[in-house]
Amino acid sequence: LIYLDQNLDKNKFLYIKRNLEQIDSRIFIFNNGKLGLPSALNYLISKSDGDFIARMDDDDISKEDRFAKQINYLIDNPEIDVLGTQAIIKSSEKQSISKLFTSPKKLRYFSNFISVFIHPSIMVRRSFFIDSKGYDNNYMIGQDFELFNRMNLLKKYENLDEPLLIYN
Repeated sequence: LIYLDQNLDKNKFLYIKRNLEQIDSRIFIFNNGKLGLPSALNYLISKSDGDFIARMDDDDISKEDRFAKQINYLIDNPEIDVLGTQAIIKSSEKQSISKLFTSPKKLRYFSNFISVFIHPSIMVRRSFFIDSKGYDNNYMIGQDFELFNRMNLLKKYENLDEPLLIYN
């Protein structure tokens, strides 16, 4: 599911939609104007119907096996609600690998103070978004920190200790 978070005239949107959906029939594209990130994310969540929801940005790249590894891990560990990964962080000058905490205990503690996930790396159980009622539309930045901090005591988090995302 892709949300084009911009004001597009109908013809331009339909042109983009047709071209992308022809590439792969599993692609669904939406646009209801410029909503802002939290509202666009909530909109896409409302359109999804899977047990797991993955988060991505348009300029990041998932490694080929990212989704399979995260889904299998969540199936094998039903107590985990949100699963992130490490990432290869690319900037114009250099490249590095993130060193996020991985244990649920450390993530619970530190999510009170810092963002404990690389947001585009997360795979989330649908029930997490139902229970949390999604992202708070009042947070145009830091919506991920607000959500994970709000749900911190109710849900369990983990990060895989493997970079499965190239984060630009």
